[in-house]
Amino acid sequence: MARASTQAENVKAAPKAFSAVDPFMSAWPMASSGASPPAALESFRRMSEIQMEMTRFWVDRARKNASALSAFVTCRSPQDFLEIWRNAAIEAVTDYADEAARLLDHTQK
Repeated sequence: MARASTQAENVKAAPKAFSAVDPFMSAWPMASSGASPPAALESFRRMSEIQMEMTRFWVDRARKNASALSAFVTCRSPQDFLEIWRNAAIEAVTDYADEAARLLDHTQK
């Protein structure tokens, strides 16, 4: 009990009590820049838009990957398999290139 009260006194005596968030504040771009609240809100809005776009992309790709995997089950010959694999690979490469362009567009607004 005495130890707990000693720790409480140390926290009260400290000029600033430790917060679990403190170690992460230096990583937050707005913490050290001194940006105004509207600028911080704009930054948060942009980050949210990018995260939503990335989430949309990953959900869409997961659906397409599952669809390709289920199509493999219907293969009757090695040629069928190669055709499905080729189409899925082309679609994936195209999707990733398009997503990279969309994300680059979001970051340059």
